[in-house]
Amino acid sequence: MQSRLDQERPGVVTAITSQVEPRSVGGSPRDQIGPGLSQGRQLFQQGNEVSGVYVVESGLVRFFYHGPKPTATVEVAGPGTILGLSESMSGERHRVTAEAGDYTSVAFIPRNSL
Repeated sequence: MQSRLDQERPGVVTAITSQVEPRSVGGSPRDQIGPGLSQGRQLFQQGNEVSGVYVVESGLVRFFYHGPKPTATVEVAGPGTILGLSESMSGERHRVTAEAGDYTSVAFIPRNSL
């Protein structure tokens, strides 16, 4: 199933939905961010270097693409979603900006621990 972002900007999606439990992500060292991130807190910004991946444990994360058209939400990710994995593996920069919604908790896994 293609997301709206896939249809409008092929190759831009930075999130994949995982079937793993967020609390059991490979035993990698990780930092807890949250719980209860404030709404609008930026996790990463489009164009910045990738320092690791985020696992959404609760709440929602919204993705924004800053381009020639006005900035708008292009994707929303929920619990169990891994953010920034493709960029972490390829060495590319973030292709979108990610912001926390209400009551969002995420875990961060540094790139050198993947």
